[in-house]
Amino acid sequence: MKKLAVVLLMASALPLAGPVCAAESAALPVPAQVDLSAPIVTAHTGVFNGRKIAYSAVVERFDTSAADGTPAVRLVAISYIAKKADKQRPILFVFNGGPIVSSSTLHMGAFGPKRVSIPDDIHAPATSFKLVDNPNTLLDEADLVFFDPAGTGFSRFVPGTSPATQASNVADSRQLAQMVLQWCKTHDRQGAPIYLVGESYGTMRAPEAAGQLLQAGVAVDGIVLLGQAVNIIEYAQRPANLTSYAVAAHPCRDRLGTGQGGCKGPRFRTLHGRCEGIRDGAVPAGALSWRIGSRSTPA
Repeated sequence: MKKLAVVLLMASALPLAGPVCAAESAALPVPAQVDLSAPIVTAHTGVFNGRKIAYSAVVERFDTSAADGTPAVRLVAISYIAKKADKQRPILFVFNGGPIVSSSTLHMGAFGPKRVSIPDDIHAPATSFKLVDNPNTLLDEADLVFFDPAGTGFSRFVPGTSPATQASNVADSRQLAQMVLQWCKTHDRQGAPIYLVGESYGTMRAPEAAGQLLQAGVAVDGIVLLGQAVNIIEYAQRPANLTSYAVAAHPCRDRLGTGQGGCKGPRFRTLHGRCEGIRDGAVPAGALSWRIGSRSTPA
């Protein structure tokens, strides 16, 4: 049996990236597919959480198929891989919501080795924004892979594929699951610990993709849910939806319990211990709080 760790970072506000209606998305121009006949690799060095890390930034394409095996999507993923890393080094696959939203928010705002620094002045011009080092990235402990579903970022549908065929949670998650398998094979990382980090709609994509990976013989080591939307009724703050207001009014710890999580081991504690200070209701209601749980899955 293998422990599957689940971390919940829950906010009372609506998640950052919600679904966009079909009429709005259809009106948005979609640039042509970027020609990536070979991966683009650049070398970098940074100091993250006090450690100097040499790493590669990799932009590469992964082709995924529909349920019947026909080509459906040409994904483009951006990865940050530590040089001279152990093959058992953890891998975080990170994605925002949508399903038609790229990973740019988590990439350039939270997890990536670089982030966009935005002034506190809400009237500051965009030209004043700066790209700076992100000392709090997890790159010192794990490699990072940012997933953009078809129609977002540089990922595109194969000509002749209807976007509607990829709109379900199962089909959308299939893109991620197939990419995870291909990425690990391409980089010779089969067997390395895998974590799925999803935000908003991505919190539905993460467990579905984990289930598909399990069916393919790969059990992920953890799932991180940011601004959860697994149970939509609990976050959709609409008139007459009393459940959402009840959730917002009570600390998350009261809903999830105060037991001691079953996740053990130095790697897990290192990866997720940076949530210190916002856990167990230590911040005001309405801000972030978290709780660790676990469940067993077949190895």
